[in-house]
This record gives sequence, C-alpha cells and structure tokens, in this order.
Amino acid sequence: DQRQLVETFANLVAVAIVRLQFAKEVEQAKWLAESERLHRTLLNSISHDFRTPLASITGAVTSLLAEGSLYSEEVKTIFLNTIKEEAHRLNRFIENLLDMVRLESGTLKVKKKWCDLQDIIGVVLRETRDVLQGHPLRIDIPPDSPSVMADFILIEQVLINLLENAVKYAPPDVPVSVSVSLREKDLVVTVTN
Repeated sequence: DQRQLVETFANLVAVAIVRLQFAKEVEQAKWLAESERLHRTLLNSISHDFRTPLASITGAVTSLLAEGSLYSEEVKTIFLNTIKEEAHRLNRFIENLLDMVRLESGTLKVKKKWCDLQDIIGVVLRETRDVLQGHPLRIDIPPDSPSVMADFILIEQVLINLLENAVKYAPPDVPVSVSVSLREKDLVVTVTN
C-alpha cells in the first residue's frame, strides 16, 4: 500500500512539474509573440520616419531638376530649404537609431556630469527653432532650479525628440510648453502641446 501511495504521489508530482513546464512555455510563447509585435511596430514606425523626409527630398530635387527653369528664385529657395530641413531631420533619425543601438549593445556609455537644465533647454531651443515655427513657445523654468546629474548630449536629444513630437502631433498655432518643476528630490521636465 505504501509503495502504491508513493507511486501515486510521484505521478502527481510529475504531472504538476509537466504542467508548470507547459505554463512556462506558454508564457514564453506569449512573450515572444509580444516582442515580435513590438519589433514590427518599431520597424514600421522607423520606416515611416525615414520615408517621409526621403520623399520630400526626392520630390523637391526631382522638381528642381525636371522643371527648375520654370520656377522663380523664391520657389527654388523654398525647395532648397525643404531639402536642407528634411536632410537634417533624416540625419537626426539616423543618429537616434544608431544611439539606441549603441545603448542597447553597451558600446555607448552614459557620461553623467553636473548640468544646468537651463543650458540644456537653451541648446535644445536653438536646435529646434525651425521646427517650432508656427507654434507659440512657453518656457517655465524656476530661476532656482538645481543642477542635474545627466549626460548632456543624451538629455538634449531626448528633449529635441519630445519637442519635435509635440509639434508633429499638434495643429498649427497650438502652443508648445516646456516646464521644469521640483518634486521632492526629482527635477521634472515636461513638454506639452
């Protein structure tokens, strides 16, 4: 009887172990499916972000080459400015993508040092002045904001991306705001449209 009881108990343990392994495999399959979905979404987003400036550049260059003599100097300047802005935008996309890959692979190291947030925001506003055209800008930085320990270049890039998104997803003439606030021991930067 004891032997049969032990065998029954062993069989129940074996079934429980198989069920746990099966549950783990199901969870891994779900995680892999979700990961694949996120990769597809990211790839679609990146391909759209690359195609848009390329289409603008190609369209402007094609127009200038095919019908350049028909356009006034003012229209030619508009085309050339479009090419310049879209090339700059495409370059930023490529830099962002390469930085993400470098961060993920560990080849890009975060170089934290004490930074003045007003300096970072000033640089960001100079970099994005063309992008911000047509959107009133509101800046709210308390004069006594403390310095932050950060990688100046990476934080600058984050803020540029946030401002570009705020403009991209806002109708014309909608204000864009950058505000800084202190919450306990954290300095919070908010970009809104």
